Amino acid sequence: MNTYKTKIPVPYYELNNHREADAVAVLNYLQEATVRHSETVGCGIGRLMAGRQGWMLTRWSLVMRRYPQWRETIEVETWPSKFERFYAVREFKITGKDGEMLGAATTQWVFFDFNRKRPVRIPTRAPRVLVFH
Repeated sequence: MNTYKTKIPVPYYELNNHREADAVAVLNYLQEATVRHSETVGCGIGRLMAGRQGWMLTRWSLVMRRYPQWRETIEVETWPSKFERFYAVREFKITGKDGEMLGAATTQWVFFDFNRKRPVRIPTRAPRVLVFH
């Protein structure tokens, strides 16, 4: 599958009392990586919004060895791993300084039509990446 890597710095405002990013912050980094990936293949937010379509998160699993710390720049690698009629799965690998493995995640998404207010088939003509909405 087509993988994508991006670097994301950990800002102060996303820290807990241990000066680490928490699970919600890490999920935001995953979302940012996905949006960046989608934009690079021409299937970004603007394209989905024009068609009143998007992806809705239905399931996620995040396993962390350690959470990133303040001022650390992490690298998020992501790729779509499965496409079915209405849903898709996206994988993530999160690394820290010197390539240290921090964690991994798997997310499941349903492709949704906001005009019809229901899931719809994933278009086969579009690049096979997931965009968060």
